[in-house]
Amino acid sequence: MKKFLFAGICIVFLGAGCSLPESVIDSGAKGMALAGPTCPVVHLPPSDACRDRPVSNMKLKIEQKNGGYSATFETQQDGSFFVNLPPGEYVITKAVSGPFPILPPTEVSVHAHEFTTITLQFDTGIR
Repeated sequence: MKKFLFAGICIVFLGAGCSLPESVIDSGAKGMALAGPTCPVVHLPPSDACRDRPVSNMKLKIEQKNGGYSATFETQQDGSFFVNLPPGEYVITKAVSGPFPILPPTEVSVHAHEFTTITLQFDTGIR
């Protein structure tokens, strides 16, 4: 009932910049942030020592392509992340400066009442 009341108030005061709190948003993106390569020479078969590594505690920015919504979030120690987002088309980038690891702009589509699972693939620059 409170969600509907808040949504009704937001509709009335939409011009005042009202937005829904994250607790009401039941969609978003989740996944893992990984960095690779981790060895200068590719081994065949692949070696466990050279597998991609989790990117921990990385601040990221996510922006809706139409400019309607943006947020920052941080990966966890194990490289996982979870961010609540309204439905839409988004681009994820690093929110911090510095060359490495490199994250190319990564697009994600978020659908109503769903969490889209993605892997953010960072480039370590190792060749």
